[in-house]
Amino acid sequence: MNEMNTSMGGSPPGSLTPLDENQRQELHTIFESWLRHQRLLRALSWAGGGLLLGAVLALISGVALTCSARLLPQELILLSAALLVAGLLAGGLAGLLWPLAPMPAARHFDRQFGLRERLSTALELAQISPSPPLSDLQLADTLAHARAVELSRALPLRLPWRNLGTAALLCVLLAGAAWGLRGQFQAAQQARQLEQAIQAEIEGIEALATRIEQVDMLDPQAHEAILQSLEATLQDLQAAESASSALSALAEGQAELQSLISPDSLATLQAMDQAGTALSQSSDNDLQAAGAALSQGDAAAAAQALENLDISQLSAAELEQLAGQLAAAAQALQASQPAAAAALQNAANALQSAASANSAQAAQAAQAALQQAAGNLQALQNQLQAGQAAMQAAQGLAQAQANLATGTGTAMGQGNTPGAGAGSTSTQSSGSGSGAGRGEGDGSEGNGGQTAGTTPIQTSNGPGDGGLTPYDSLYVPQRLGGEDGADVSLPGGNTPGETVVGAQERPSSDPGGLQVPYVDALPYYEAVNRQAIDSGQVPLDLRELVRRYFSALEP
Repeated sequence: MNEMNTSMGGSPPGSLTPLDENQRQELHTIFESWLRHQRLLRALSWAGGGLLLGAVLALISGVALTCSARLLPQELILLSAALLVAGLLAGGLAGLLWPLAPMPAARHFDRQFGLRERLSTALELAQISPSPPLSDLQLADTLAHARAVELSRALPLRLPWRNLGTAALLCVLLAGAAWGLRGQFQAAQQARQLEQAIQAEIEGIEALATRIEQVDMLDPQAHEAILQSLEATLQDLQAAESASSALSALAEGQAELQSLISPDSLATLQAMDQAGTALSQSSDNDLQAAGAALSQGDAAAAAQALENLDISQLSAAELEQLAGQLAAAAQALQASQPAAAAALQNAANALQSAASANSAQAAQAAQAALQQAAGNLQALQNQLQAGQAAMQAAQGLAQAQANLATGTGTAMGQGNTPGAGAGSTSTQSSGSGSGAGRGEGDGSEGNGGQTAGTTPIQTSNGPGDGGLTPYDSLYVPQRLGGEDGADVSLPGGNTPGETVVGAQERPSSDPGGLQVPYVDALPYYEAVNRQAIDSGQVPLDLRELVRRYFSALEP
Protein backbone atom coordinates (compact mmCIF):
# COMPACT_ATOMS: atom_id res chain seq x y z
CA MET A 1 0.00 0.00 0.00
CA ASN A 2 2.83 2.37 0.79
CA GLU A 3 4.33 1.73 -2.60
CA MET A 4 1.00 2.52 -4.26
CA ASN A 5 0.68 5.80 -2.40
CA THR A 6 4.20 6.75 -3.29
CA SER A 7 3.58 6.18 -6.98
CA MET A 8 0.36 8.32 -6.83
CA GLY A 9 1.96 11.35 -5.34
CA GLY A 10 3.92 10.36 -2.29
CA SER A 11 2.92 9.32 1.20
CA PRO A 12 3.67 11.05 4.45
CA PRO A 13 6.16 9.27 6.69
CA GLY A 14 4.82 6.41 8.73
CA SER A 15 2.63 3.50 7.94
CA LEU A 16 -1.12 3.80 7.30
CA THR A 17 -3.57 2.33 9.75
CA PRO A 18 -7.35 2.35 9.63
CA LEU A 19 -8.91 5.58 10.98
CA ASP A 20 -10.69 5.67 14.25
CA GLU A 21 -13.64 7.96 14.93
CA ASN A 22 -11.52 10.83 16.20
CA GLN A 23 -9.40 10.85 13.05
CA ARG A 24 -12.50 10.83 10.90
CA GLN A 25 -13.73 13.86 12.84
CA GLU A 26 -10.36 15.53 12.36
CA LEU A 27 -10.55 15.06 8.59
CA HIS A 28 -14.08 16.52 8.63
CA THR A 29 -12.91 19.51 10.68
CA ILE A 30 -10.03 20.18 8.27
CA PHE A 31 -12.40 20.08 5.33
CA GLU A 32 -14.83 22.48 7.03
CA SER A 33 -12.00 24.91 7.76
CA TRP A 34 -11.03 24.81 4.10
CA LEU A 35 -14.64 25.58 3.13
CA ARG A 36 -14.74 28.61 5.46
CA HIS A 37 -11.45 29.83 4.05
CA GLN A 38 -12.79 29.44 0.52
CA ARG A 39 -15.94 31.41 1.39
CA LEU A 40 -13.77 34.16 2.84
CA LEU A 41 -11.74 34.29 -0.36
CA ARG A 42 -14.93 34.42 -2.37
CA ALA A 43 -16.31 37.18 -0.15
CA LEU A 44 -13.24 39.33 -0.82
CA SER A 45 -13.52 38.73 -4.54
CA TRP A 46 -17.24 39.37 -4.71
CA ALA A 47 -16.94 42.43 -2.47
CA GLY A 48 -14.52 43.91 -5.00
CA GLY A 49 -16.95 43.11 -7.80
CA GLY A 50 -19.82 44.64 -5.86
CA LEU A 51 -17.78 47.78 -5.21
CA LEU A 52 -16.99 48.04 -8.91
CA LEU A 53 -20.66 47.59 -9.79
CA GLY A 54 -21.60 50.28 -7.27
CA ALA A 55 -19.05 52.64 -8.80
CA VAL A 56 -20.48 52.03 -12.29
CA LEU A 57 -24.01 52.70 -11.04
CA ALA A 58 -22.85 55.79 -9.15
CA LEU A 59 -21.20 57.18 -12.30
CA ILE A 60 -24.18 56.50 -14.55
CA SER A 61 -26.92 57.62 -12.15
CA GLY A 62 -24.90 60.54 -10.79
CA VAL A 63 -24.17 61.99 -14.22
CA ALA A 64 -27.74 61.39 -15.43
CA LEU A 65 -29.38 62.98 -12.39
CA THR A 66 -26.92 65.86 -12.33
CA CYS A 67 -27.49 66.61 -16.02
CA SER A 68 -31.23 66.70 -15.37
CA ALA A 69 -30.69 69.13 -12.44
CA ARG A 70 -32.17 66.74 -9.87
CA LEU A 71 -29.26 66.42 -7.46
CA LEU A 72 -27.51 68.78 -5.10
CA PRO A 73 -23.76 68.29 -4.45
CA GLN A 74 -24.27 66.71 -1.05
CA GLU A 75 -26.95 64.44 -2.46
CA LEU A 76 -24.60 63.28 -5.20
CA ILE A 77 -21.98 62.44 -2.58
CA LEU A 78 -24.50 60.56 -0.45
CA LEU A 79 -25.88 58.68 -3.46
CA SER A 80 -22.43 57.64 -4.63
CA ALA A 81 -21.35 56.59 -1.15
CA ALA A 82 -24.56 54.62 -0.67
CA LEU A 83 -24.12 52.74 -3.95
CA LEU A 84 -20.47 51.98 -3.22
CA VAL A 85 -21.18 50.74 0.30
CA ALA A 86 -24.24 48.79 -0.84
CA GLY A 87 -22.26 47.07 -3.61
CA LEU A 88 -19.39 46.31 -1.26
CA LEU A 89 -21.60 44.85 1.46
CA ALA A 90 -23.86 42.98 -0.92
CA GLY A 91 -20.92 41.33 -2.68
CA GLY A 92 -19.10 40.51 0.53
CA LEU A 93 -22.12 39.07 2.31
CA ALA A 94 -23.16 37.08 -0.75
CA GLY A 95 -19.68 35.59 -1.08
CA LEU A 96 -19.52 34.77 2.61
CA LEU A 97 -23.00 33.34 3.10
CA TRP A 98 -23.64 31.66 -0.23
CA PRO A 99 -23.30 27.88 0.40
CA LEU A 100 -20.53 25.82 -1.22
CA ALA A 101 -21.32 22.37 -2.64
CA PRO A 102 -18.99 19.85 -0.89
CA MET A 103 -18.04 17.76 -3.93
CA PRO A 104 -17.08 20.66 -6.27
CA ALA A 105 -15.22 22.24 -3.38
CA ALA A 106 -13.33 18.96 -2.72
CA ARG A 107 -12.27 18.73 -6.37
CA HIS A 108 -11.12 22.36 -6.19
CA PHE A 109 -9.02 21.62 -3.10
CA ASP A 110 -7.56 18.52 -4.80
CA ARG A 111 -6.31 20.73 -7.62
CA GLN A 112 -5.12 23.57 -5.38
CA PHE A 113 -3.28 21.41 -2.84
CA GLY A 114 -2.03 18.68 -5.19
CA LEU A 115 -4.03 15.96 -3.42
CA ARG A 116 -4.63 14.06 -6.68
CA GLU A 117 -8.33 13.51 -6.03
CA ARG A 118 -7.78 12.08 -2.56
CA LEU A 119 -10.27 14.41 -0.90
CA SER A 120 -13.03 13.96 -3.50
CA THR A 121 -12.53 10.19 -3.38
CA ALA A 122 -12.76 10.21 0.40
CA LEU A 123 -16.09 12.07 0.18
CA GLU A 124 -17.43 9.53 -2.30
CA LEU A 125 -16.35 6.57 -0.16
CA ALA A 126 -17.86 8.13 2.95
CA GLN A 127 -21.26 8.10 1.27
CA ILE A 128 -21.13 4.36 0.53
CA SER A 129 -22.57 1.97 3.11
CA PRO A 130 -21.24 -0.45 4.07
CA SER A 131 -17.73 0.89 3.60
CA PRO A 132 -15.86 -0.82 0.79
CA PRO A 133 -12.55 -2.57 1.44
CA LEU A 134 -9.51 -0.33 1.86
CA SER A 135 -11.74 2.71 2.46
CA ASP A 136 -10.22 3.25 5.90
CA LEU A 137 -6.75 3.16 4.45
CA GLN A 138 -7.73 5.68 1.77
CA LEU A 139 -9.17 8.01 4.38
CA ALA A 140 -6.02 7.67 6.45
CA ASP A 141 -3.93 8.59 3.41
CA THR A 142 -6.16 11.65 2.76
CA LEU A 143 -5.86 12.77 6.38
CA ALA A 144 -2.11 12.46 6.29
CA HIS A 145 -1.85 14.64 3.18
CA ALA A 146 -4.42 17.14 4.52
CA ARG A 147 -2.37 17.65 7.66
CA ALA A 148 0.61 18.56 5.50
CA VAL A 149 -1.26 21.38 3.68
CA GLU A 150 -0.29 24.93 4.68
CA LEU A 151 -3.55 26.74 4.00
CA SER A 152 -2.25 30.31 4.27
CA ARG A 153 0.45 29.57 1.70
CA ALA A 154 -1.65 27.52 -0.67
CA LEU A 155 -4.68 29.89 -0.60
CA PRO A 156 -3.50 33.28 0.68
CA LEU A 157 -6.06 36.04 1.29
CA ARG A 158 -5.65 38.75 -1.34
CA LEU A 159 -7.56 41.95 -1.88
CA PRO A 160 -9.14 42.40 -5.33
CA TRP A 161 -6.80 45.24 -6.27
CA ARG A 162 -7.90 45.35 -9.90
CA ASN A 163 -11.55 45.91 -8.99
CA LEU A 164 -10.59 48.37 -6.28
CA GLY A 165 -8.43 50.38 -8.68
CA THR A 166 -11.11 50.41 -11.38
CA ALA A 167 -13.73 51.56 -8.84
CA ALA A 168 -11.41 54.33 -7.67
CA LEU A 169 -10.90 55.44 -11.28
CA LEU A 170 -14.67 55.58 -11.82
CA CYS A 171 -15.04 57.69 -8.67
CA VAL A 172 -12.45 60.11 -10.02
CA LEU A 173 -14.36 60.28 -13.31
CA LEU A 174 -17.56 61.00 -11.38
CA ALA A 175 -15.86 63.80 -9.45
CA GLY A 176 -14.61 65.30 -12.73
CA ALA A 177 -18.05 65.06 -14.28
CA ALA A 178 -19.57 66.74 -11.22
CA TRP A 179 -17.07 69.58 -11.51
CA GLY A 180 -17.87 70.00 -15.20
CA LEU A 181 -21.61 70.00 -14.49
CA ARG A 182 -21.45 72.27 -11.45
CA GLY A 183 -23.77 74.73 -13.16
CA GLN A 184 -26.51 72.11 -12.97
CA PHE A 185 -26.23 72.08 -9.19
CA GLN A 186 -27.35 75.72 -9.11
CA ALA A 187 -30.31 74.82 -11.32
CA ALA A 188 -31.12 71.92 -9.01
CA GLN A 189 -30.95 74.25 -6.00
CA GLN A 190 -33.37 76.64 -7.66
CA ALA A 191 -35.71 73.80 -8.59
CA ARG A 192 -35.60 72.49 -5.04
CA GLN A 193 -36.39 75.92 -3.62
CA LEU A 194 -39.26 76.20 -6.11
CA GLU A 195 -40.63 72.86 -4.91
CA GLN A 196 -40.40 73.99 -1.31
CA ALA A 197 -42.07 77.31 -2.12
CA ILE A 198 -44.91 75.59 -3.99
CA GLN A 199 -45.35 73.07 -1.19
CA ALA A 200 -45.51 75.86 1.39
CA GLU A 201 -48.24 77.62 -0.58
CA ILE A 202 -50.11 74.33 -1.09
CA GLU A 203 -50.17 73.79 2.66
CA GLY A 204 -51.38 77.35 3.22
CA ILE A 205 -54.16 77.05 0.63
CA GLU A 206 -55.21 73.70 2.12
CA ALA A 207 -55.49 75.34 5.53
CA LEU A 208 -57.48 78.20 3.97
CA ALA A 209 -59.86 75.73 2.29
CA THR A 210 -60.32 73.91 5.59
CA ARG A 211 -61.30 77.10 7.40
CA ILE A 212 -63.71 78.12 4.62
CA GLU A 213 -65.24 74.66 4.72
CA GLN A 214 -65.96 75.12 8.42
CA VAL A 215 -67.89 78.35 7.83
CA ASP A 216 -71.66 77.86 8.07
CA MET A 217 -72.99 79.76 5.04
CA LEU A 218 -76.60 80.39 4.14
CA ASP A 219 -75.86 79.77 0.44
CA PRO A 220 -74.56 76.18 0.12
CA GLN A 221 -74.09 76.45 -3.65
CA ALA A 222 -71.78 79.45 -3.33
CA HIS A 223 -69.96 77.68 -0.51
CA GLU A 224 -69.39 74.61 -2.67
CA ALA A 225 -68.27 76.71 -5.65
CA ILE A 226 -65.57 78.40 -3.54
CA LEU A 227 -64.29 75.07 -2.24
CA GLN A 228 -64.27 73.52 -5.72
CA SER A 229 -62.30 76.46 -7.08
CA LEU A 230 -59.70 76.09 -4.32
CA GLU A 231 -59.51 72.34 -4.89
CA ALA A 232 -58.94 72.81 -8.63
CA THR A 233 -56.22 75.35 -7.90
CA LEU A 234 -54.54 72.93 -5.52
CA GLN A 235 -54.54 70.17 -8.13
CA ASP A 236 -53.04 72.48 -10.76
CA LEU A 237 -50.46 73.72 -8.28
CA GLN A 238 -49.43 70.20 -7.32
CA ALA A 239 -48.96 69.33 -10.99
CA ALA A 240 -46.93 72.48 -11.70
CA GLU A 241 -43.37 71.78 -12.82
CA SER A 242 -42.16 75.36 -13.18
CA ALA A 243 -42.62 78.74 -11.59
CA SER A 244 -44.57 80.05 -14.56
CA SER A 245 -47.05 77.15 -14.48
CA ALA A 246 -47.50 77.55 -10.71
CA LEU A 247 -48.13 81.28 -11.04
CA SER A 248 -50.51 80.63 -13.92
CA ALA A 249 -52.48 78.13 -11.82
CA LEU A 250 -52.75 80.61 -8.96
CA ALA A 251 -53.80 83.43 -11.30
CA GLU A 252 -56.51 81.29 -12.87
CA GLY A 253 -57.80 80.25 -9.47
CA GLN A 254 -57.82 83.85 -8.27
CA ALA A 255 -59.74 84.97 -11.36
CA GLU A 256 -62.31 82.22 -10.85
CA LEU A 257 -62.79 83.17 -7.21
CA GLN A 258 -63.15 86.84 -8.10
CA SER A 259 -65.86 85.90 -10.57
CA LEU A 260 -67.81 84.45 -7.64
CA ILE A 261 -67.90 87.84 -5.91
CA SER A 262 -71.10 89.56 -6.95
CA PRO A 263 -71.00 93.26 -7.89
CA ASP A 264 -73.64 93.90 -5.21
CA SER A 265 -71.33 92.49 -2.55
CA LEU A 266 -68.50 94.71 -3.72
CA ALA A 267 -70.71 97.77 -3.79
CA THR A 268 -71.98 96.94 -0.32
CA LEU A 269 -68.45 96.61 1.04
CA GLN A 270 -67.52 99.97 -0.46
CA ALA A 271 -70.61 101.54 1.07
CA MET A 272 -69.83 99.92 4.42
CA ASP A 273 -66.38 101.46 4.28
CA GLN A 274 -67.86 104.91 3.76
CA ALA A 275 -70.39 104.34 6.51
CA GLY A 276 -67.67 103.09 8.84
CA THR A 277 -65.59 106.17 8.12
CA ALA A 278 -68.50 108.35 9.19
CA LEU A 279 -69.07 106.42 12.42
CA SER A 280 -65.36 106.28 13.28
CA GLN A 281 -65.36 110.04 13.77
CA SER A 282 -67.57 109.67 16.82
CA SER A 283 -66.24 110.33 20.31
CA ASP A 284 -68.17 107.33 21.64
CA ASN A 285 -66.03 104.20 21.92
CA ASP A 286 -68.83 101.81 20.94
CA LEU A 287 -69.73 103.83 17.87
CA GLN A 288 -66.06 104.03 16.93
CA ALA A 289 -65.86 100.24 17.21
CA ALA A 290 -68.93 99.92 15.01
CA GLY A 291 -67.37 102.22 12.43
CA ALA A 292 -64.09 100.31 12.42
CA ALA A 293 -65.97 97.02 11.99
CA LEU A 294 -67.99 98.39 9.07
CA SER A 295 -64.83 99.67 7.39
CA GLN A 296 -63.39 96.22 7.67
CA GLY A 297 -66.51 94.59 6.22
CA ASP A 298 -67.54 93.01 9.52
CA ALA A 299 -71.22 93.88 9.83
CA ALA A 300 -71.70 91.38 12.68
CA ALA A 301 -69.11 93.15 14.84
CA ALA A 302 -70.68 96.50 13.96
CA ALA A 303 -74.08 95.15 15.04
CA GLN A 304 -72.62 94.00 18.35
CA ALA A 305 -71.07 97.43 18.91
CA LEU A 306 -74.43 99.13 18.29
CA GLU A 307 -76.11 96.78 20.74
CA ASN A 308 -73.53 97.72 23.36
CA LEU A 309 -74.14 101.45 22.85
CA ASP A 310 -75.76 102.96 25.96
CA ILE A 311 -77.19 106.42 25.32
CA SER A 312 -78.55 106.97 28.84
CA GLN A 313 -75.35 108.67 29.95
CA LEU A 314 -74.99 110.92 26.91
CA SER A 315 -75.78 114.61 26.81
CA ALA A 316 -78.11 116.19 24.27
CA ALA A 317 -75.14 117.53 22.28
CA GLU A 318 -73.58 114.09 22.18
CA LEU A 319 -76.88 112.56 21.07
CA GLU A 320 -77.15 115.08 18.25
CA GLN A 321 -73.60 114.28 17.19
CA LEU A 322 -74.37 110.55 17.18
CA ALA A 323 -77.53 111.20 15.18
CA GLY A 324 -75.60 113.09 12.52
CA GLN A 325 -72.99 110.35 12.23
CA LEU A 326 -75.63 107.63 11.94
CA ALA A 327 -77.41 109.70 9.29
CA ALA A 328 -74.15 109.96 7.32
CA ALA A 329 -73.67 106.21 7.58
CA ALA A 330 -77.25 105.64 6.41
CA GLN A 331 -76.70 107.88 3.42
CA ALA A 332 -73.58 105.87 2.45
CA LEU A 333 -75.57 102.61 2.54
CA GLN A 334 -78.67 103.95 0.83
CA ALA A 335 -77.80 102.89 -2.71
CA SER A 336 -76.59 99.34 -2.01
CA GLN A 337 -78.49 98.33 1.17
CA PRO A 338 -81.64 100.43 1.55
CA ALA A 339 -83.03 98.31 4.41
CA ALA A 340 -79.96 98.72 6.58
CA ALA A 341 -79.79 102.40 5.59
CA ALA A 342 -83.41 102.92 6.63
CA ALA A 343 -82.76 101.28 10.01
CA LEU A 344 -79.74 103.49 10.61
CA GLN A 345 -81.71 106.57 9.55
CA ASN A 346 -84.52 105.64 11.94
CA ALA A 347 -81.97 105.29 14.72
CA ALA A 348 -80.55 108.72 13.82
CA ASN A 349 -84.02 110.25 13.89
CA ALA A 350 -84.76 108.62 17.25
CA LEU A 351 -81.51 109.96 18.69
CA GLN A 352 -82.36 113.41 17.37
CA SER A 353 -85.78 113.20 19.04
CA ALA A 354 -84.20 112.01 22.29
CA ALA A 355 -81.82 114.96 22.24
CA SER A 356 -84.69 117.40 21.68
CA ALA A 357 -87.24 115.87 24.07
CA ASN A 358 -84.78 115.00 26.81
CA SER A 359 -87.16 112.38 28.17
CA ALA A 360 -86.78 108.79 29.30
CA GLN A 361 -89.43 107.63 26.84
CA ALA A 362 -87.58 109.19 23.89
CA ALA A 363 -84.33 107.66 25.09
CA GLN A 364 -85.93 104.22 25.26
CA ALA A 365 -87.28 104.64 21.73
CA ALA A 366 -83.81 105.63 20.51
CA GLN A 367 -82.30 102.63 22.25
CA ALA A 368 -84.85 100.36 20.58
CA ALA A 369 -84.08 101.93 17.20
CA LEU A 370 -80.40 101.19 17.73
CA GLN A 371 -81.23 97.56 18.51
CA GLN A 372 -83.26 97.35 15.29
CA ALA A 373 -80.37 98.84 13.30
CA ALA A 374 -78.06 96.24 14.86
CA GLY A 375 -80.43 93.50 13.72
CA ASN A 376 -80.37 94.82 10.17
CA LEU A 377 -76.57 94.84 10.19
CA GLN A 378 -76.54 91.24 11.38
CA ALA A 379 -78.80 90.28 8.49
CA LEU A 380 -76.47 92.17 6.16
CA GLN A 381 -73.58 90.08 7.45
CA ASN A 382 -75.40 86.88 6.50
CA GLN A 383 -75.87 88.20 2.97
CA LEU A 384 -72.18 88.97 2.60
CA GLN A 385 -70.86 85.62 3.82
CA ALA A 386 -70.26 84.05 0.41
CA GLY A 387 -68.73 87.18 -1.10
CA GLN A 388 -66.40 87.66 1.86
CA ALA A 389 -65.30 84.03 1.79
CA ALA A 390 -64.60 84.24 -1.95
CA MET A 391 -62.70 87.49 -1.42
CA GLN A 392 -60.68 85.92 1.40
CA ALA A 393 -59.81 82.95 -0.82
CA ALA A 394 -58.88 85.24 -3.73
CA GLN A 395 -56.64 87.27 -1.44
CA GLY A 396 -55.02 84.05 -0.25
CA LEU A 397 -54.20 83.05 -3.82
CA ALA A 398 -52.94 86.56 -4.55
CA GLN A 399 -50.62 86.29 -1.57
CA ALA A 400 -49.44 82.90 -2.79
CA GLN A 401 -48.60 84.48 -6.15
CA ALA A 402 -46.62 87.22 -4.43
CA ASN A 403 -44.77 84.66 -2.33
CA LEU A 404 -43.88 82.51 -5.34
CA ALA A 405 -42.90 85.52 -7.45
CA THR A 406 -40.54 86.61 -4.68
CA GLY A 407 -39.28 83.12 -3.95
CA THR A 408 -38.55 82.28 -7.61
CA GLY A 409 -37.07 85.66 -8.44
CA THR A 410 -34.42 87.60 -6.57
CA ALA A 411 -35.13 85.90 -3.26
CA MET A 412 -34.44 82.46 -4.71
CA GLY A 413 -31.21 83.63 -6.21
CA GLN A 414 -30.16 84.98 -2.81
CA GLY A 415 -31.18 81.84 -0.94
CA ASN A 416 -34.07 83.45 0.92
CA THR A 417 -36.85 81.33 2.30
CA PRO A 418 -39.90 80.97 0.07
CA GLY A 419 -42.51 83.61 0.57
CA ALA A 420 -40.20 86.21 2.10
CA GLY A 421 -41.06 89.77 1.29
CA ALA A 422 -44.78 89.31 0.62
CA GLY A 423 -47.35 91.04 2.75
CA SER A 424 -50.08 89.72 4.98
CA THR A 425 -53.21 88.12 3.59
CA SER A 426 -55.38 89.56 6.31
CA THR A 427 -58.57 91.12 5.10
CA GLN A 428 -58.00 93.92 7.58
CA SER A 429 -55.68 95.60 5.14
CA SER A 430 -54.26 99.04 5.55
CA GLY A 431 -52.63 101.21 2.97
CA SER A 432 -52.12 100.60 -0.70
CA GLY A 433 -50.47 97.64 -2.25
CA SER A 434 -52.48 94.89 -0.57
CA GLY A 435 -54.84 92.46 -2.22
CA ALA A 436 -54.79 90.45 -5.41
CA GLY A 437 -53.16 91.57 -8.60
CA ARG A 438 -50.58 93.87 -7.02
CA GLY A 439 -47.81 91.30 -6.62
CA GLU A 440 -46.90 92.19 -3.06
CA GLY A 441 -48.73 93.00 0.14
CA ASP A 442 -48.62 95.80 2.59
CA GLY A 443 -46.88 94.00 5.46
CA SER A 444 -45.03 96.10 7.96
CA GLU A 445 -41.49 97.08 7.22
CA GLY A 446 -38.94 94.41 7.99
CA ASN A 447 -41.45 91.61 8.44
CA GLY A 448 -41.45 88.60 6.16
CA GLY A 449 -44.50 87.53 4.20
CA GLN A 450 -47.02 85.00 5.37
CA THR A 451 -47.99 81.79 3.65
CA ALA A 452 -51.29 81.97 1.82
CA GLY A 453 -54.18 81.14 4.06
CA THR A 454 -52.40 81.52 7.40
CA THR A 455 -54.69 84.33 8.54
CA PRO A 456 -57.95 83.20 10.20
CA ILE A 457 -61.09 83.90 8.19
CA GLN A 458 -62.73 87.04 9.41
CA THR A 459 -65.76 88.96 8.30
CA SER A 460 -63.80 92.18 8.06
CA ASN A 461 -63.08 92.64 4.41
CA GLY A 462 -62.16 96.13 3.45
CA PRO A 463 -63.70 97.59 0.30
CA GLY A 464 -61.69 98.10 -2.78
CA ASP A 465 -59.33 95.22 -1.98
CA GLY A 466 -59.01 91.61 -3.12
CA GLY A 467 -57.81 92.53 -6.60
CA LEU A 468 -61.11 94.09 -7.65
CA THR A 469 -59.88 97.68 -7.74
CA PRO A 470 -58.94 99.13 -11.16
CA TYR A 471 -55.27 99.52 -12.05
CA ASP A 472 -53.72 102.87 -11.24
CA SER A 473 -53.21 104.87 -14.40
CA LEU A 474 -49.81 106.27 -15.24
CA TYR A 475 -49.26 109.77 -13.98
CA VAL A 476 -46.54 112.00 -15.36
CA PRO A 477 -45.89 114.75 -12.78
CA GLN A 478 -44.03 117.00 -15.15
CA ARG A 479 -42.92 117.25 -18.73
CA LEU A 480 -39.69 115.62 -19.69
CA GLY A 481 -37.09 118.30 -20.01
CA GLY A 482 -39.08 120.92 -18.08
CA GLU A 483 -42.21 122.94 -18.61
CA ASP A 484 -40.80 125.25 -21.28
CA GLY A 485 -40.06 122.66 -23.93
CA ALA A 486 -41.64 122.72 -27.33
CA ASP A 487 -44.78 120.72 -28.01
CA VAL A 488 -44.33 117.87 -30.48
CA SER A 489 -47.27 116.62 -32.54
CA LEU A 490 -47.05 113.12 -33.97
CA PRO A 491 -48.58 112.43 -37.39
CA GLY A 492 -52.05 111.01 -37.00
CA GLY A 493 -53.05 107.55 -38.11
CA ASN A 494 -56.47 106.12 -38.76
CA THR A 495 -55.58 102.41 -38.61
CA PRO A 496 -56.15 100.76 -35.22
CA GLY A 497 -52.92 99.43 -33.73
CA GLU A 498 -50.81 101.51 -36.16
CA THR A 499 -47.26 102.27 -34.99
CA VAL A 500 -46.70 106.03 -34.98
CA VAL A 501 -43.09 107.21 -34.91
CA GLY A 502 -42.26 110.84 -34.32
CA ALA A 503 -38.99 112.73 -34.53
CA GLN A 504 -37.84 116.19 -33.55
CA GLU A 505 -34.66 117.99 -34.39
CA ARG A 506 -32.65 119.23 -31.45
CA PRO A 507 -29.39 121.14 -31.41
CA SER A 508 -26.18 119.25 -30.63
CA SER A 509 -25.62 121.54 -27.65
CA ASP A 510 -28.83 120.34 -26.01
CA PRO A 511 -27.75 118.25 -22.99
CA GLY A 512 -30.83 116.02 -23.25
CA GLY A 513 -30.51 112.31 -24.06
CA LEU A 514 -30.78 110.99 -27.58
CA GLN A 515 -33.88 109.11 -28.66
CA VAL A 516 -34.08 106.16 -31.05
CA PRO A 517 -37.15 104.51 -32.57
CA TYR A 518 -38.62 101.58 -30.66
CA VAL A 519 -38.04 99.11 -33.49
CA ASP A 520 -34.33 100.03 -33.55
CA ALA A 521 -33.82 99.70 -29.79
CA LEU A 522 -35.62 96.39 -29.35
CA PRO A 523 -33.01 94.17 -31.11
CA TYR A 524 -30.32 95.39 -28.72
CA TYR A 525 -32.33 94.43 -25.67
CA GLU A 526 -33.26 91.09 -27.25
CA ALA A 527 -29.55 90.37 -27.75
CA VAL A 528 -28.83 91.20 -24.12
CA ASN A 529 -31.69 88.93 -23.11
CA ARG A 530 -30.37 86.02 -25.20
CA GLN A 531 -26.90 86.50 -23.77
CA ALA A 532 -28.28 86.43 -20.21
CA ILE A 533 -30.20 83.21 -20.92
CA ASP A 534 -27.23 81.52 -22.61
CA SER A 535 -24.89 82.42 -19.73
CA GLY A 536 -27.24 80.96 -17.13
CA GLN A 537 -28.09 84.27 -15.42
CA VAL A 538 -31.82 83.66 -15.88
CA PRO A 539 -33.21 80.75 -13.79
CA LEU A 540 -34.38 77.76 -15.80
CA ASP A 541 -37.96 78.05 -14.64
CA LEU A 542 -38.22 81.67 -15.79
CA ARG A 543 -36.52 81.44 -19.18
CA GLU A 544 -39.67 80.59 -21.11
CA LEU A 545 -41.50 83.44 -19.36
CA VAL A 546 -38.75 85.90 -20.36
CA ARG A 547 -38.82 84.65 -23.95
CA ARG A 548 -42.58 85.15 -24.17
CA TYR A 549 -42.20 88.64 -22.72
CA PHE A 550 -39.77 89.75 -25.41
CA SER A 551 -41.86 88.05 -28.07
CA ALA A 552 -44.81 90.16 -26.94
CA LEU A 553 -42.70 93.31 -27.38
CA GLU A 554 -42.15 92.70 -31.08
CA PRO A 555 -44.00 95.26 -33.24
